[in-house]
Amino acid sequence: ERAKPEERRAVLNQLAMSLDHGLEREFRRLAAGDHVAAEVLHDVDDRRIEFLAESYRATGVFNDDDALALARVEYAMFLGYQDRHDEFADSYQRFLRIIGL
Repeated sequence: ERAKPEERRAVLNQLAMSLDHGLEREFRRLAAGDHVAAEVLHDVDDRRIEFLAESYRATGVFNDDDALALARVEYAMFLGYQDRHDEFADSYQRFLRIIGL
């Protein structure tokens, strides 16, 4: 049986918070000057955003456009969280609560 969208998102958020954010930042720096790394990063970002969008769609609350927009905003928050963890941590968690997921 497939997990409910909110359960999948809870696991995703736990995994995202456990990533090595320093490594993520360094890979983004590398990608700024290396076209192969940039392509890989773009693909990873697109896959992550699509996973988020699908999780919003699966709730039955959001249409395709809104799900994608929310996914992009959430991912942008996540990237900000990586760079400025202390300042963004509370806002990121509040964002997730506000949207009800």
